[in-house]
Amino acid sequence: NSPSNITIGLYNKHVDLLESSHSKAIQDIQGEHTLYVDATKSYDKSPLYKDGTFINNTNSTALLDKLGQTYYFKNSGKTRTLYKDQTALFSYEGYWGFPVDIVDTKVYFVAPTLYGSSLFCFDIANNKSFRISNADNIIDAKMVDDNTFIATTVRGKSYESIKASITFIEEAPYEIRYSFEQSAKVNLNQNSA
Repeated sequence: NSPSNITIGLYNKHVDLLESSHSKAIQDIQGEHTLYVDATKSYDKSPLYKDGTFINNTNSTALLDKLGQTYYFKNSGKTRTLYKDQTALFSYEGYWGFPVDIVDTKVYFVAPTLYGSSLFCFDIANNKSFRISNADNIIDAKMVDDNTFIATTVRGKSYESIKASITFIEEAPYEIRYSFEQSAKVNLNQNSA
């Protein structure tokens, strides 16, 4: 292989590609279920498959719950929507955010804040979203129990893993406004005059 010929998939302990995973960006494995993105068809959208069956196009990583249901984000313009299989659960304005854990009816995800990124939760049973940490440097996380999580954080020139308690904050993911969005609005307004 050369740097211009990258093969994605799963490898065994002898570093041999497992042929059944060739060109599959594995997202999650739960029991007999495998969730993956077809890397050969991914450019501006990523086709998500579970056990060979197309689920939807995704704009984030994806996870499976214990029952084999899929969770991922998809964008329509600037609106980012969390899906369970092919059902929309909730949306916020923004271009990024990704699921990191699923426990019972709660989907935990990392999304933007005013000063960085943090851990949020969408409670399917109560149809409610909230921030669960005041940290603005979280880039990944996993739940330990109902009140505690372990997170990967960014610190200066390094990463750090922390164990922290949940703090419920009534706050949605922050809507980042990029300069190209303002330029596009100005150009559209000028063209329609």
